[in-house]
Amino acid sequence: METEFFFEHQSNKLSGTLHIPKHHSSAAIIMVQGSGPADRNNDSFFPPIRDFFLGQGYSVLCYDRPGVGESTGNWKTLSFQDRASEVLAAVEFLQARPEISTQKIGLFGHSQGGWIVFLAASQSEAINCVISNSGPANTPAEQDKFGLKNTSLQMGKPKDKIDQALALHAELVSAAQKDLPFEQASQLIREQTNSAWEKYFSFDASSWVFFKKNYNYDPIPALRGTKCPSLVLLGGNDKLVPAEECVPIFRENLKQSDCTIKLLSNANHRMKVGDGQKLDPAYFEILEAWLDSN
Repeated sequence: METEFFFEHQSNKLSGTLHIPKHHSSAAIIMVQGSGPADRNNDSFFPPIRDFFLGQGYSVLCYDRPGVGESTGNWKTLSFQDRASEVLAAVEFLQARPEISTQKIGLFGHSQGGWIVFLAASQSEAINCVISNSGPANTPAEQDKFGLKNTSLQMGKPKDKIDQALALHAELVSAAQKDLPFEQASQLIREQTNSAWEKYFSFDASSWVFFKKNYNYDPIPALRGTKCPSLVLLGGNDKLVPAEECVPIFRENLKQSDCTIKLLSNANHRMKVGDGQKLDPAYFEILEAWLDSN
């Protein structure tokens, strides 16, 4: 069964779908998207994972980001804290539903959503479990530096173009630290942009606001403050997130959480292997075993 809904957060009306399986245990999972203008399906990435959760008996709530699909607002104006409080508003929406157990509400966050679900979980005892899917354990600035370099290498960009793009990124981080207006940031980009940069970043005035609000977000306090069971899934072939670097950070800082960390050595950022069309064969097996034990 599918129920269309909206809930309010700040001045926004956020629209989504609550999926309820025929035979469910009253447990529910909220799926939180990654970066960019992601709708309730996070492009086409969420539906097969959502269907898996439904098959396991979980209700699943997915919603459009502000300014996307049927939701009002503008996601580019939000801080990560805004996004986390948005998720907590979705938790409150579920708590008011008679078919959902208030003791069994979990979060699934992909990519940028991985930062957000831990931040939300660290602020609410209502969250029963957390799944981070390709979520980083370092700052957005550090993650972007890794992603910019490695996606450019994958596309065959020459070293001098990559170095130039990395230097521009460093200058923009410095500009963000100084809270410079978009006009000055835009001038830097116009003077130094190249094909490597343009394949990774796209800035306008609103996204510069988003960058300034979030580039130095420190995930460590949220990880240390998460007490519910957590599952961290990382891809060894991820070109956007430094998976091997993140593993020890998660391990060290999720000590209050009963944390399980899985590195799928051949998986990319979306946990797909080979030509990128199919999820890693172990992916759903890991999810099922972890859900059964929690």
